[in-house]
Amino acid sequence: MKNVLFIQFYIKEIDIIRGIKNLGLLNGFSDTYNFCKNIGDFVWVDQDNATNYIIPFSKGTVFISAFFIKNLVSATKWAKENPDIKFVVGGPVVLLRNDVSTLPNLFLERKSVEEYFNIPDFSNNWELDISYIKHITNKFDKIQFSYTIDSKCYWNKCTFCNYSIENNRKRKTIDFSFIDKISFDGIKHIRFNTPGLTKNYIEKIMNKIIPREDVIYNSLIRCDKPVYETLEYFLDKYKNTKAKFQFETGAEYPSNRILEHMQKGINVYDIRQTLSLLKRYENITNKVFFMTGWPYIIENDLFELLDFCEKVKTLDFIQLHRVFCFPDTAMHEMYKDRLYEKIYEGGYYRGYVIKLTEKELELSLKSEEALKKLTKVVSDYYCSLNHTYDKDGETP
Repeated sequence: MKNVLFIQFYIKEIDIIRGIKNLGLLNGFSDTYNFCKNIGDFVWVDQDNATNYIIPFSKGTVFISAFFIKNLVSATKWAKENPDIKFVVGGPVVLLRNDVSTLPNLFLERKSVEEYFNIPDFSNNWELDISYIKHITNKFDKIQFSYTIDSKCYWNKCTFCNYSIENNRKRKTIDFSFIDKISFDGIKHIRFNTPGLTKNYIEKIMNKIIPREDVIYNSLIRCDKPVYETLEYFLDKYKNTKAKFQFETGAEYPSNRILEHMQKGINVYDIRQTLSLLKRYENITNKVFFMTGWPYIIENDLFELLDFCEKVKTLDFIQLHRVFCFPDTAMHEMYKDRLYEKIYEGGYYRGYVIKLTEKELELSLKSEEALKKLTKVVSDYYCSLNHTYDKDGETP
């Protein structure tokens, strides 16, 4: 074995919409697979059992693609246990944060793999090689993985979002020929990795779609008028085919006043139009993200949310987020006098939650109660108002 390792994580989970076993692959090195495989070996590590993984050499370099703080915590443990190994950690959890390593052999790298190795963006053939974990993938009905489209949101103004510090890498050519090369017989769930799918990319992607029963195409979309109008054209085109889609839409808080406050660039009508469009087709599921706990909230905002819920009636799936101040965001500065709980996870700084008045908390809890009635499938993993932390930021 070469003394260079590329570690990617996987997550075992149940698809709560379809009730099937899903293996989430955090495939951060796919864009540079051909380059990386020439200089080192690839390893897949179970995210929830990563601390038991043993690095197979005592001297060398380990590159780690970290999507979540949990991945960063595992990398820190490995670095402490292996002082003669150089650990280079990149990926979203590093890029979108401002942590500094305190270990001499642990380097938090905000460059992309292409930038780090000085190769052109997206210049290598994309590849997802899971043939050597066939004994794991065979136990699952579906694999979910990412195909990077771009790395910077085209709107880039929301006060709560830290994507503004990302670079602006874009894939020039969309090519789905890799699908049949992936060694897996079940459902292949492709997430188009982008902060917000643009009208132009919708056109590029949808024109390359091959309708098939074993593939789900998934993307985060904004509720912009150009986006939902472009989507409507293509979804009509594919409505009587085998094509399957899953979208994730950021409704945030359906009050025009709060949407303007967060500089979202859309209004409640746009959100309803988007949700109505996606509910029209049987081959689509839609995850809708909401944020509660706004210190800006007043009675009229709740009334507007209740009116929204009455008009929308039902949704496939919602995910609730508590308003959270990440470092390097406008919101972090905007509410600096109301930040009261500094949150850590595994020793790494996550940011702050905002202290609410009794009235703001009451309105926010009523908002959550109304939103939860829209669906039977609710996730509040990312801290609803009832979410608490211990001293290190972990959920008790």
